[in-house]
Amino acid sequence: MGHQVGDMLLHAVASRLADCVRESDTVARLGGDEFVIVIADLAAPEDAITVIEKSRQALMVPFYIEDQELALTTSIGVSYYPKDGDDPDSLLRNADIAMYYAKEAGGDAFRIYSPTMNTLARERVEFENSLRKALERQEFVLYYQPVISLDTGKIVCAEVLLRWQNPKLGLVMPQEFIPITEDTGLIGPLGEWLLQEACAQTKQWQLEGFAPIKIAVNLSAKQFNQGDVADMVEKF
Repeated sequence: MGHQVGDMLLHAVASRLADCVRESDTVARLGGDEFVIVIADLAAPEDAITVIEKSRQALMVPFYIEDQELALTTSIGVSYYPKDGDDPDSLLRNADIAMYYAKEAGGDAFRIYSPTMNTLARERVEFENSLRKALERQEFVLYYQPVISLDTGKIVCAEVLLRWQNPKLGLVMPQEFIPITEDTGLIGPLGEWLLQEACAQTKQWQLEGFAPIKIAVNLSAKQFNQGDVADMVEKF
């Protein structure tokens, strides 16, 4: 999507959202692809859900811009004044936390803020910070699972298994940290380290007199989107 098309899409989103609220309400763009809706003087808190569902339905309809059909996924977080904050910063922060949970649910969803989300969000931040430092601290380890031919009984390949040896959490399995590396962009440097280490290990086995062996490495789709996977493999 080009820059011009992106701008036109954002204007179209703002227009649809404005059609979903009253003239007394406010629709504003916070930055990037994030918008905020301020709904004042609700008769009941539940009335906000009507606006949310109306907005979701409006944004589910594809956009047609410059002969392109564009479909969006919408994640919405909700906070209430004064229960969830008595100033704009607090309300926005808590709505943002709730929006994160909506994204975690798979998108096209909304979540209403609750105080328990703060604890879970803080734990997520701490987990991310530990993950960022794990490469520097050499906490990742590789295990090699042999693949054996049923015909010959010989090892024909080794599957590389990545694990995170965290000092506090112990051995952390990939399904617990790979999605976060994909969200934060850490999958790039982590994937490069994995390839380098795995290739170095196969070279070491050959130096010790073992025959060359194929290795199988699991890659994330996000790594292919970066477009340098083939270059990395060739380099190592």
